[in-house]
Amino acid sequence: MTEFSRSHLTTREIEEAAAGTLSAVRQAHADQCAQCAEAIEDYRFVAARMPRGETSLEDAGGCPAAEDLALACSGSLAGPEAARVIEHASSCGRCGAILRVVMEEEPAPVAAVKPRRRTLWLAAAAALALGFIGLFLWFQERHDPRRLLAMAYTESRPFDLRLRDNGYGPVRQQRAGSASALDRPRALVQAEGDIQGRPESAETLLLRGRAELLEGQYDAAIESLTRAQETRKGNAEAMADLGCAYLLRGDTENRAIDYGHGLDYLRGAVKLQPNDVRILFDLALAYERTALLEAAIETWKRYLALEKDAGWAAEARQRLGGIEARVKKVLGWRQRVQPDPTAFLAMARADAGAVDAEQFQDIAWRYWLPASAENTQARAAFTTLARMFVERFGDTSLADSATGGTTAGLEMLGQAIGKDAEGAYDEALPLARNAARVLEESANRAAALRARVEMVNSRARAPSAECLAVTAPVRKALAGTKYRWMLAQTTIQEGICSLRGGLSGAARQLYREAEEATRKQGLRILWLRVTGMQGDQAQLTGDEVGVWEIAETGL
Repeated sequence: MTEFSRSHLTTREIEEAAAGTLSAVRQAHADQCAQCAEAIEDYRFVAARMPRGETSLEDAGGCPAAEDLALACSGSLAGPEAARVIEHASSCGRCGAILRVVMEEEPAPVAAVKPRRRTLWLAAAAALALGFIGLFLWFQERHDPRRLLAMAYTESRPFDLRLRDNGYGPVRQQRAGSASALDRPRALVQAEGDIQGRPESAETLLLRGRAELLEGQYDAAIESLTRAQETRKGNAEAMADLGCAYLLRGDTENRAIDYGHGLDYLRGAVKLQPNDVRILFDLALAYERTALLEAAIETWKRYLALEKDAGWAAEARQRLGGIEARVKKVLGWRQRVQPDPTAFLAMARADAGAVDAEQFQDIAWRYWLPASAENTQARAAFTTLARMFVERFGDTSLADSATGGTTAGLEMLGQAIGKDAEGAYDEALPLARNAARVLEESANRAAALRARVEMVNSRARAPSAECLAVTAPVRKALAGTKYRWMLAQTTIQEGICSLRGGLSGAARQLYREAEEATRKQGLRILWLRVTGMQGDQAQLTGDEVGVWEIAETGL
């Protein structure tokens, strides 16, 4: 069955509708769909005018292709070809009947008539009335906006993400400043004309949003597809297209938060349609954009097990190979992740995008910043990481701490971080407290706050009241700053303290705040940590559904 017949009435259903025997569910669709209503009306018109004698409708054999007959009816066939079709129709009962019905409704010399959509509809309806199903399906598919948009996507494919397609097509870069209608695929122009005449519905909004994606109008697409999803809940296609719209706007406007939204919608769409290769393709690209490379690899492998199209499969294998090579390189680097600033700088120069900046945060505070006054490599490594934190997370804590502060205060902070990492929390607390005091006196507020965060880390396993007494003031001091990693870390720790003291409602709220913040800001490691905390709390409170939902999100 064609894609058209899955969304619109089939040929049998059009006959049933004309006879008044169509089911209530499908009749409801016909009442809302202008295209199906037109098909039913035209079928009734031509059926009432068709000759019924068996001899008059005899098939002479050698009938022209469905497309040629339809085009001959509209006068859009070249002269010699039109003459051939008309000569055949003079001796073929079925083809002649189709031509006569159309010409009686819109009389004019066949060779002179310009193509008219109404004429083609009548030809198609006449073909259906005579059992000429091929011509009818040809016309329906030719004028179905879903199919037209799929054809336009395959022809132009303006981005790497995948929409419903008419076969594989490589990404084609549009010429700079090319906005002329002459550069747009003809199928897109035709689809947009059809969509404009439709009453608003979930289907119309979906098609409009898809056309807007192809036009590069991502804000408009987000609006249309959001309304489509709200109009028809559980619409996997609308969710997938909406996810693509967010990812594309994220590319265009460098909005990290849009990548998170796009990933959320695509994951939701896959949950509804787990074996839809188009949605899996886009989900893998969403994981790539959010640097979740292991998840991207798993999704590409899942996709390749289902994809039958050789072109799409070849592109997916190429992408998978590139990510696997990148992950292999990163794993090699991670095995060498040490305080050596030279190794870090080499890694950043070779592939800055593969550097997980969060992983080096403690190393930078512990080793590079205390040594930066005398070691140029340490200073360069710290400055490079500080720039990554600003660009990726909007976090200025490292950049603000790069100047000011005594070496003694910075060394005490580094020692406190090391003691906490070793589990020597009681030794870490006085070091962190003294570091905070010294750094505050030397006017390095960012480093002083980092020392206070280390005090929070050292008290995470203390009794709840003691833990909260240290944590709450630090979180308050961080509010309003751009020290996003510190604030999220402190919020998570305060949630742990609250839960240990039986304050489950407060803990839930704190975890929610941390989860939302880290997801929006792209702090992936902290985000994974807090989703784990949320799952632990749901398990402790007996919320089994919550446990699985949170665990799936974390994974």
